[in-house]
Amino acid sequence: MSRFIFIAIATVIMGPAPEALAQETAYVQIEAQPNLATAQDRLRDYASALPDVNGFELGRGWYGIALGPYQREEAARVLRKLRAERLIPRDSYIKAADRYGRRISITGQDANTTMPITEAETSDSSIIPRVTQNTDLDTPYPESVATTDDLQAQQNDMSAIMQAGFYVQIEAQPNLATAQDRLRDYASTLPDVNGFELGRGWYGIALGPYQREEAARVLRKLRAERLVPRDSYIKGADRYGRRISITGQDAKTTLPVSETEDVARTEPDQRPARETRRQAQKSELQLVRQERMALQLALEWSGFYNAAIDGAFGPSTRYAMAAWQQSNGFEATGILTTAQRAELLSQYNAILDGMDIQTVRDTSAGISIDLPLGVVAFDRYESPLVHFKPTGTVEGARVLLVSQPGDSKRLAGLYEIMQTLDIVPLDGPRVRNSDSFTLTGQNGSIVSHTQAWLDDDIIKGFTLIWPVGDEERRIRILAAMKSSFAPIDGVLAPTALPEDTPNIDLVSGITLDKPKASASGFFVNSQGVVVTTQSVIADCDRITLNKDDEAEVVLSDPTLGVAVLRTSLTIDQTAVAHLNNGTPRLRSEVAVAGYSFGGILPSAAMTFGHIANLRGLNDEDTLFRLEIRTLQGDAGGPVMDESGAVIGMLVADATQERQLPDNVNFALNARTIQQVLSNLSMLPQLSDDDERIHPEDLTRKATAMTVVVNCWE
Repeated sequence: MSRFIFIAIATVIMGPAPEALAQETAYVQIEAQPNLATAQDRLRDYASALPDVNGFELGRGWYGIALGPYQREEAARVLRKLRAERLIPRDSYIKAADRYGRRISITGQDANTTMPITEAETSDSSIIPRVTQNTDLDTPYPESVATTDDLQAQQNDMSAIMQAGFYVQIEAQPNLATAQDRLRDYASTLPDVNGFELGRGWYGIALGPYQREEAARVLRKLRAERLVPRDSYIKGADRYGRRISITGQDAKTTLPVSETEDVARTEPDQRPARETRRQAQKSELQLVRQERMALQLALEWSGFYNAAIDGAFGPSTRYAMAAWQQSNGFEATGILTTAQRAELLSQYNAILDGMDIQTVRDTSAGISIDLPLGVVAFDRYESPLVHFKPTGTVEGARVLLVSQPGDSKRLAGLYEIMQTLDIVPLDGPRVRNSDSFTLTGQNGSIVSHTQAWLDDDIIKGFTLIWPVGDEERRIRILAAMKSSFAPIDGVLAPTALPEDTPNIDLVSGITLDKPKASASGFFVNSQGVVVTTQSVIADCDRITLNKDDEAEVVLSDPTLGVAVLRTSLTIDQTAVAHLNNGTPRLRSEVAVAGYSFGGILPSAAMTFGHIANLRGLNDEDTLFRLEIRTLQGDAGGPVMDESGAVIGMLVADATQERQLPDNVNFALNARTIQQVLSNLSMLPQLSDDDERIHPEDLTRKATAMTVVVNCWE
């Protein structure tokens, strides 16, 4: 059967010699090979999967494979589309037709002869002119018709092979008519396509038969080229039932791969107003991957789809389409017509009516982003922010764009300062990395989401503020902002603004009665005992926790770098650290809670990283090394694992004699902290729980136990 499919495809890809169109046509050059045999093999491979494939002499013993001919604009469109779908190499390019030499054939006959498309025994097959790029999706490819003797011979051969063969199962359909239509579509683009009964009214489409190793190779190749669904798999021939035909004839007859020549065809300009199933399939083939993914998202939103959003229309997507069709009063074919796709997307996007999402390019801030301009409008610049105020359509909705020069420390400062604004509620998960941060906060009135990135010494990002209780629209708009956000040339420079313009550029302009030194610490029992870094309590006249709570030093150990403080406070158990004195996993994720800027901010901030080594630089077994970026005020803060247990305390940088990378830090392990407390007859709370908790719960737990430790002269 594969021979007949190849004949039809080879017929389609033939076209007039390039010399006739050289002055106005071009090709998409996709590959070049240094010898004829390899070029012919690659030509055959491409011809089995793509239309308009040609081979030419390039000179000096080289041979090119190209798609075309097209008008130059059409060639550019084909190039973009096939690159996006990863069906051709990324370095493919457009080449004028007059730069090619003689055409080569697949079989190696004289290059002046057009590519052979039939074998001698199929001379009664019709030779069909090439279908152009503009019509090959409107009119089905005419194909060759096998004789009865050919079909019977193929059937006998197939029966023998099936006893030990394997197939690549690519699709299943719940009714015969749909299966036959899908069978015809696959047969027009792939070799070795078969249809079988699966039982219980289901029908399967498969490629084969092959030996198992060959089936595995075919599966890998077609998956990589995205020509079959990702959930395709290998299935033994003995697990299939009777073979089905495209036309619905008796299942014992070998699968025909074409329609007869007298089948009525619809001219492109006479297409009926209502799409047939076949026309729907043809129009579906024109969808690019992003459009297919959008349909899967809409099906997921409508409650009919819960598999991967990958743009591959496998069984799960087909089931979802059929369920949506049935729910909306359409025939449940599992293939959406153009009108049905439009209706599905209309339902999906109905919730965004009135949002007027448009692309905004702010050249002052250097940001391009999609914003709901039906909800917000530009208000003012206030370094490092661009303010968009509510229009009244959605009460309380606001947008901020972030733009300023900076480095990793400035990014960390912006992260802390943003949390002091009333539009970023404290309750919510937040993550800070070396080159980005995310802040999510919620209170009784608003939900706020902020993201910022550092790239090439420029910080850019955005904030969306949305009222509580309108989560579905907020999620959709936030997704549009995330996917569209793009830095462009330009940055909002504070010097370009009036001198009296208020700003939140880091902590400039904030003057406070500052302590001599500040660090972080955490409660280890309900009697108000705190563990902190020893460096912060050296040479202090007095020590306070947070703002006013006095503390006394119980232990100061400069060797270990740890200090123990006692207060008169009674601490709730939920605000007490639980130590995990086991050995943490190498490369496991950790979080550090700390007051990076002392008491300027109302609560501790979270910084995330992972364990890089289970010992110190000098092989100390009391320390472990972290790969994480922290600030000086974070020293003394708890290091927590994903379960919320404290596995160590961040120590101050004691390596003054050597310069370490910014992301190298050390922690005193929990086993050593427990021993220090036991020597003082202070028993800490222990934890053996290793169940991961939600990031929001981890943040709440960490900020409850962490305090700022101030040293005063």
